[in-house]
Amino acid sequence: SIPGDTVYTDLSFGLANGNMLSSADVKIVYDTTVIDLFSVERSPGFSDDATASIVHNVVGDTIAISLAMSTPHDPAAYWDAIRLYFYVTDAYEDTSTWIDCMEILVNEDTQLWTSFANDTRIDIPELLFGDVSQNNDITSYDASLILQSLVGYINLDNVQEYVANVSGNEGVTAYDASLIQQYMVNLIDIFPADTGSYSPQGSGDLMMNDDEIQAGQQIDIPLYLSDGDNIMSFEGLVTFNQEHLIFDEIVWSALLNNFTIEVNLENNEIIFAGAGAIPDGQEGVFATLRFTVNDDFDEDQTTVSLFELRWNEEAVMENIASSILTKTLSIEENIIPTTFRLSQNYPNPFNPVTTISYQLPKYAFVNLYIYNVTGQLVETIVSEYKNIGYHSIIWNAENVGSGLYFYRIEAGEYSETKKCLILK
Repeated sequence: SIPGDTVYTDLSFGLANGNMLSSADVKIVYDTTVIDLFSVERSPGFSDDATASIVHNVVGDTIAISLAMSTPHDPAAYWDAIRLYFYVTDAYEDTSTWIDCMEILVNEDTQLWTSFANDTRIDIPELLFGDVSQNNDITSYDASLILQSLVGYINLDNVQEYVANVSGNEGVTAYDASLIQQYMVNLIDIFPADTGSYSPQGSGDLMMNDDEIQAGQQIDIPLYLSDGDNIMSFEGLVTFNQEHLIFDEIVWSALLNNFTIEVNLENNEIIFAGAGAIPDGQEGVFATLRFTVNDDFDEDQTTVSLFELRWNEEAVMENIASSILTKTLSIEENIIPTTFRLSQNYPNPFNPVTTISYQLPKYAFVNLYIYNVTGQLVETIVSEYKNIGYHSIIWNAENVGSGLYFYRIEAGEYSETKKCLILK
């Protein structure tokens, strides 16, 4: 057991010569500095509330228990009668403690009790924070085990989870793996779990673009990072439809070369976790999701979403970004557009030139605006009548600063807005 655990032991009865159990008075002693009594209850499967009454009282290190039966029971069928739950305190480690049954009186007759073991030992191991593998040493392998557990490859037992939480904050996160890596390269010499330190704040925005796909095609969906700062670790979850797409891999940016990263695919979810000893936060492509479109894909569109994201030990964010993948028209279908559409600019991110394309199913007056993140109009790049068909325009953002922008088309009753990113 480890500090914080709840442990239990059962008080059992066996009576000689076919005697029936009607009552019992018991006194149990324990070390109150190592464990605290949590509760005293009936053991599972023993009698019920209508036929058995159990009361107890604690005085110092002694538990006095009274069991009274309205209907006598045969202990041959009911061995475990009373279950005692204890809470392991934070006072000790690398020690053992005993729960001892000192006195017992059954049916007012000490001779009726069949002698079982009258004590229970609880062992509390030596706990070395960071030693997730439990080999009495701390290595980068311990960091890897944390990441593997976060993506679902392995399960950590209670001792491993306890020593893995080197940050001292609640729960095991990828940031704990980062701290172990920092420890291994001497950036820190003692874990924050021992010093009361807290994890640094990490931040950054991830963006995905919409795109067009066809059956059988391989498609890359970049995750663009902007405003990144002090990213020591990350955890994420991507959702997609396996009936539409086959997940191939995640290609991580060279910016993450010093990170250890684990990825796992479970049904329609891609789970990933990464940690490094040196923070990242540079703007650009953070990672690229690579899929193959199923050969029988025949839907109008499908969506890939970054559903969850955590930087360091910040709160988990949800519904971060999504990419809508629309089926492209065949050559025969592509002669005259039947719907309005604004396409994602390409390239994106860009510096300083990008192309914005759109399609019109009818003659219309078109306005194409550029806005900054505060909603201010930056530039109008189209304002004229356009014929039916496919159109594109090059936007030169040489005089515009780096950052996230929005471009919006208005054509008759149709309007649509998309995001673009300038990196200089």
